[in-house]
Amino acid sequence: MSRASLTVHGVPVEDLLEALHETSTLLTDSTLRFGGLLGGWSNLNLLLTSDRRRMVLKLPARTTARSKEGYGVLMQRHLDLSRTGLSPRPLETGWIDAPVEVPYILLQFVEGTVYPAPSAIPISALSALRRAIDSLNTAKCDSATALSRPSDLLDLHIDAVSSAADRSGVSSDTIALLHELLPLADAVRSHCEHLPWSGGLIHGDLSESNIVFREGNAVLLDLESLSTGHRLYDVAHLTVQNAVEVIDCPPTLVQEGETEVVSRFVPLALVAVISWSIERLADMDSGLIETALVNETTYRSIRRYVSDKIALLRMTLSGNPSIAQ
Repeated sequence: MSRASLTVHGVPVEDLLEALHETSTLLTDSTLRFGGLLGGWSNLNLLLTSDRRRMVLKLPARTTARSKEGYGVLMQRHLDLSRTGLSPRPLETGWIDAPVEVPYILLQFVEGTVYPAPSAIPISALSALRRAIDSLNTAKCDSATALSRPSDLLDLHIDAVSSAADRSGVSSDTIALLHELLPLADAVRSHCEHLPWSGGLIHGDLSESNIVFREGNAVLLDLESLSTGHRLYDVAHLTVQNAVEVIDCPPTLVQEGETEVVSRFVPLALVAVISWSIERLADMDSGLIETALVNETTYRSIRRYVSDKIALLRMTLSGNPSIAQ
């Protein structure tokens, strides 16, 4: 889709930027230019440039009614974590009236390197990522979702995808994928009580696409899934979430003896990525996703991804009894 033809929340992107310029107290003296649609899942991420800076404008991916809270929670998370360089600096949050009210958040655009796959991340960058994961786990952020045990994370995902599948318009094929997942999730639930957990912070959705490496450090993007939990869950998530490859746990990311613990977190991480993807299929079936993010190729890719990850989860559960130990 060309920049000129992009429509966002019912209006051409140029009109939306005009409305943002009128709303914002930060951009009053700036000329805004649209730099393209960035990757992302939970949000529409638009690259903006002004006379002085490059920014990311986040808008909801869904077309449904907005929470009155808008991006307040995400703003607070970025305020807390950007102080130590763990996340991009937040610039502003508010609502754009164009033609209906749409919440937004503006974030610093982080210049750096994003690797195309986990296996492409060099050892030096993995060392930086480990420092970031460890620093995140000891950081303070009161707005992170509080999860007392691993089963709370599983319930969070299963409840969300089950609710999405109950909406009208969801295809029988999508519901069939959910029915494949549920008994596997029950099996994972029985293992959750054996997993370690903590009150530290985890990213919750760690992938190569939301890590920017710059100046010897790792900056973490997309904090929507920030919660309490065990730091090795993030490592497990990184190893299994990619659509093309599943990697062994990189030794650089763990201490001696922790690789086996990462493998025990893999089924829980797989339930998370499968649930999230089925939820997206249900949202697309119901017409709730912005048109800029919807096409038949994407839909088929997500379905294939879900089928592949369900097969991996089934194989992992049948071939790795150590996760219950």
